Amino acid sequence: MGANLDIKSFPSCSGKELGVKISDAIRSDSHEYGHGPYSGHWAEKSNSRVEEVSLMMNSEDAQEYISDKACKLGPLLAIKTYRMPSVDTVSINKKLGELHMKIRALAEVAERRSLRPESIGMIALARAKAGKSSFKACEDCGSRLRIGRLSHNSCPVCGNLSFLLNASDEKKLDNASKKITALDEQMETLKKARAAKEANRKKPKNINDWFWTVGAWCGE
Repeated sequence: MGANLDIKSFPSCSGKELGVKISDAIRSDSHEYGHGPYSGHWAEKSNSRVEEVSLMMNSEDAQEYISDKACKLGPLLAIKTYRMPSVDTVSINKKLGELHMKIRALAEVAERRSLRPESIGMIALARAKAGKSSFKACEDCGSRLRIGRLSHNSCPVCGNLSFLLNASDEKKLDNASKKITALDEQMETLKKARAAKEANRKKPKNINDWFWTVGAWCGE
């Protein structure tokens, strides 16, 4: 037999009042899911006691606590749960996505091994093939290679990635690298800002503004 984690929330009230609300919820589940065991809901908890947890938690931790500590044959666990401030990270995530796309586009153009037509290396290859010279000597290994047989910008003998690049190409690569570094720094700053917001989300908005989180594993 399996088990379903059934968790419900109730407004703040005394433990006695909570007991009444839980009994009402059990009766409601019994009508909806049946009175027998293995309904996967609170219907099977009609004879179970309620155990109040002494710790006060945020909603995420409360649900995790119930998941870890509750058991099918045990009591319903009730936890006082404080409300967390709402955190809006949508704008930060949007900016991070935009920066990621910019970095990716720059990397594809600046990657020396890239075979994309718009990359600086492949533009250099196209330029060399359109030129008047039929051969090109590699400055690193000295090999004299037929340009028409080349399929990428690096030297096929020694792997020199600057084989077909001129000073202008190298400057473009350097500028692209600097832009990528600057964008990476912007991304790190935004990630830190997002982490700070998410950390603040776990702090109680108002310790006196709370509700009950109640749940247990139910057989099914």
